[in-house]
Amino acid sequence: MLQRFIDSFSRAVTGEMESMRRRMGPYEIQVTEGMALDQEAEQQRFLYGFRVLQPNDKLVQGGECNLVTETADELVSVVSIDGDRIVLASMRPVDLLNGGAMLVIYPWFLYEKLLASLRSLGESDSFHTDTALALFGKQPARRLPAGAVADLPASLNHSQRQAVELCRQVTPAFVWGPPGTGKTTTLGHIILCLLQLGQR
Repeated sequence: MLQRFIDSFSRAVTGEMESMRRRMGPYEIQVTEGMALDQEAEQQRFLYGFRVLQPNDKLVQGGECNLVTETADELVSVVSIDGDRIVLASMRPVDLLNGGAMLVIYPWFLYEKLLASLRSLGESDSFHTDTALALFGKQPARRLPAGAVADLPASLNHSQRQAVELCRQVTPAFVWGPPGTGKTTTLGHIILCLLQLGQR
């Protein structure tokens, strides 16, 4: 059953990725004043600093893009952004030559990461696949052991109390509500109750 889900989701993600490729091309961001920074030997990566010529909200810390120079096209990750200065990390050294380069962001890179994660689901026991299948209604929810917990505060309304009680009794459970209805407050009390019961 898990493999069927992986195959189904992979087809859907691939379709979304192909649609995005047809609709929009990659984003190109010009950078200059490139310089090699210290190599992080323990992480086996090379750091480079650049100045971004025009601010761009597509550049985000932790994001990935391609660093394209006259002689290289390397996958890099964004280590930090400070004003118009950016630090990139590459697994291989990059020849900067004149210090100018182009950052190319492929908007579908998150889909590629998702596909890689889906492929690894069947190869690892570190994923909570039973919980995931239960979320999709393919396995029954589990009843949790009962236990005494402290009284809920009077500040919680009836719906919030019901949500806390549901999550104390069944896993997985959904808590849904429009913005401003107190979901975060409710989740805080759910966590407190579960901790008091010695559960995760």
